[in-house]
Amino acid sequence: MRYIVLLTLLLIGVCVLVSGCMQPPAATVAPAPASPTSPPAPTTVDSAAKQINFTVWKAEHDVVMRYDGGRDAAELSMLKVQIDNRDGKIVKTPIYNPEIGKQYEFPYVGIVNPNTINVVGVFNDGTEQTVFLKYF
Repeated sequence: MRYIVLLTLLLIGVCVLVSGCMQPPAATVAPAPASPTSPPAPTTVDSAAKQINFTVWKAEHDVVMRYDGGRDAAELSMLKVQIDNRDGKIVKTPIYNPEIGKQYEFPYVGIVNPNTINVVGVFNDGTEQTVFLKYF
């Protein structure tokens, strides 16, 4: 009977050691001294970025885009419009000499299903830049 009690106590002791309850506590690490923080870097705006404004909406049988002008409207010579549809079809349309305030319609036969419209502006200095991108 003594052997059974001793064997049981020994078995419990081994289980405690294996489970990690008898291990010493983990060493604590002292926090590093606070380093002086540098002031945030100034935010700069890319002066080469062109600014053109549009209003785009989906109508019953077409997508309508209105060119609203913008800071760099005088330098704009052309627009490259690309509409990616949900069915995988892509419609690309150039608009030469766009007029401020004019609406451009992109008609659909059947269901109007645009996914995105991406408008790239071509400027007099030869630069091309995405000036409008919309997800429907």
